[in-house]
Amino acid sequence: MPRKMKLERRANSLSLDSGGVLYPYIATRSWAQGFRMEARLDEQVDYPTLLQAVDRVRQRLPYHFVTLAKSFLQYRLCAFEKPADALVQQTDQLCEMFSIKDTSQPVVRITYWEDCIGFELFHAVTDGYGASVILKNVLAEYYRVKGESIPEGDGVFAPDSKLQVCEVRDSFVDVFLRHNGKSSSRKEDKAYQYNRGEATSPLRLTTFELPIDEVKKKAAEHHASVTQYLTAIYTQALCGCAELEQSTKPVKVEIPLNMRSRFLSQTLRNFSLYFMTSAPPDSAHKGFAELLQNMQCQFQGGTELQKLVNDVKANVGQANTPVFRYLPRVAKHWVLKAGAAMYGERLQTSPFSNLGVVRMPQALQQHVLNFGFLIGQTRVNTVYAAAVTFKDTLYLDITSVVAEDRAETLLEKAMCEQKIAYVRLPERRNKE
Repeated sequence: MPRKMKLERRANSLSLDSGGVLYPYIATRSWAQGFRMEARLDEQVDYPTLLQAVDRVRQRLPYHFVTLAKSFLQYRLCAFEKPADALVQQTDQLCEMFSIKDTSQPVVRITYWEDCIGFELFHAVTDGYGASVILKNVLAEYYRVKGESIPEGDGVFAPDSKLQVCEVRDSFVDVFLRHNGKSSSRKEDKAYQYNRGEATSPLRLTTFELPIDEVKKKAAEHHASVTQYLTAIYTQALCGCAELEQSTKPVKVEIPLNMRSRFLSQTLRNFSLYFMTSAPPDSAHKGFAELLQNMQCQFQGGTELQKLVNDVKANVGQANTPVFRYLPRVAKHWVLKAGAAMYGERLQTSPFSNLGVVRMPQALQQHVLNFGFLIGQTRVNTVYAAAVTFKDTLYLDITSVVAEDRAETLLEKAMCEQKIAYVRLPERRNKE
């Protein structure tokens, strides 16, 4: 393996992985891309117990409880060495911004409120799968501290396990080095931006609870996966919004794909790739079957193995050219911000991330009532969707910075048209 592509690890620090390297450079003083995992328990959270649990998980996964360090050439992740109480906050706020300009502050936090424990993080640290593993282990250690026997399995580590090298590998680099392919083109047309002029509201969350067996049955009737089916429903709702705003731009929903099973990776760092689905605004009334069939074709093309390899080649290859590697960090800010403006969020209407089924040992699962996954505020998009399935329920979490709920209402209408049973939970909203 060439020297420049090795895992760069120094005392208590780690180089950013190829999927997370962009985020510090495009962040601003008022915005840094983050997201949140949360679990509600069958009891009120005990703060001293939570502190001990967080400290244990931090010792097991030091490179996931970190600050951002700056050098002349780059950012790095540094293990956070202050007491665990500096990582834990009592708050009911949803995914507050991180201060990445202050290198003394962590870019992850554990929150708790009443019966809820949440894990919030800056996206440079890991992706949704990695975050879910961390939260599951915090929950497992919480009950181990309370004296319960929680076995390992389903992403929960044994109490005496140690950090494994495979867990902190940059798997994008592995794919880059081991597979042949050519760099993908990044050319995309601009997308419809939902209610862009009204993005003045604090972050708010609308959660729909859907019976997963019924969703699977409905998707199977169309020979579709659950993610394809939900993407079509979400796209139909956004197309309705586009028509009401008289937009002629396509509705584009960005889908992250967990690459671990495709490339046999055990990394707990970023290892997701994104592909785009697209539909014209008039798809809202053309018929759901046609829209879903269109989504299925786009999923097939977006997840084809060679395309994924080519996408990795584009991302890793450009980041590891000598010119870019030795460009001063300050100059990298200008280059990557310009690139993000050209190829970033303006080319999509909304992300939709389906984490899939969250599993955990039964001894732990019996204490967890539900599991949530929500995306924090982005720079350009005004509405974001994430889904996660736990036990027999799929939780569809819609976050938005638009005060009115047109997107959520049209989504509700689309689910009614599909005759899907659902429960719309009361809205949660950050304080002004």
